[in-house]
Amino acid sequence: MKPFKTYIAELFDKPLPYRKLGKLKPAQRGVHQSIDYEFSIEIDEVTTKVTTTFRDVDGTEQFSVEFDVGDKFNITGLAGAAAIKIFTTVTAQIVDFIKSEQPIKIEFTAAKARGEGSSRSKLYDRMTKRLTPKGYILDAHPWRDGSRQYTFTKVE
Repeated sequence: MKPFKTYIAELFDKPLPYRKLGKLKPAQRGVHQSIDYEFSIEIDEVTTKVTTTFRDVDGTEQFSVEFDVGDKFNITGLAGAAAIKIFTTVTAQIVDFIKSEQPIKIEFTAAKARGEGSSRSKLYDRMTKRLTPKGYILDAHPWRDGSRQYTFTKVE
């Protein structure tokens, strides 16, 4: 039997097929914009759309990332066995976005739902350490209500 760390590493290497909707245009940089990625996954015998949004809210090329599963943001306990595939695919989308768009900064949060333990932050910690893009530094720090915020900042 494979050790858990090996199993997790292999999962990160096998995202589901996804598509990117749009691309930042050089003439539009500095203007509020967002790019979505989408994929579908089977959850409880229902095909569900997952959307990942990269949003530059203030025109500074500093992007926030969020994803929803069937228009729900808190999926803890709802996706069952599909959760790791969702996380793996969203991770691949983050890496793809950074490689293709080269943002100055990208940040996301391991949001902690009420009554939830620290397993989500631990998973994000492992993922970010393993997948910090070349040319970027990682900053991870506690955020409100026990959540953690992660930021990849481009090295100038």
